[in-house]
Amino acid sequence: MPYASRDDLISAAGDYTRFRQLIENREAPPEVEDHEAYWITQAQRAGDALVNRHLQPRYRVPLANPDESIVYMAAQEGIYFLADTRGMAAQTEHDAHADRIASLKEMRDGKQSPGDPLPDATTSKRPRLIERTDAWSRRGLKGFCG
Repeated sequence: MPYASRDDLISAAGDYTRFRQLIENREAPPEVEDHEAYWITQAQRAGDALVNRHLQPRYRVPLANPDESIVYMAAQEGIYFLADTRGMAAQTEHDAHADRIASLKEMRDGKQSPGDPLPDATTSKRPRLIERTDAWSRRGLKGFCG
């Protein structure tokens, strides 16, 4: 399941009118019946690919429980993909793309968390050895192997 939904993509575009402008008059394979759904899927794939590519060295992707920042980044990246491939991306969008990559690199390096919960802290204070005294203990087998 993609990180960003259709509504997330429209929200990232600003409104439905801008989203429509980004997908209008685009070439799609001839077998595609729903033009809008095709480009939504392409935008979702672009966003997921960026997130997964940067987080894969440290985390198992796709993330099971992504937080809102991952969903937001995936949606913004999907809109950036649509705008950039049409030549409609402004300089601010290029800068935001670079910022998203920097944030993902920080997540990959462990400086930020992508939303997956950390493992529970151990309740054990210190490991300890328990001395066995039965026949299969170290004392019971003393002299057996040498």
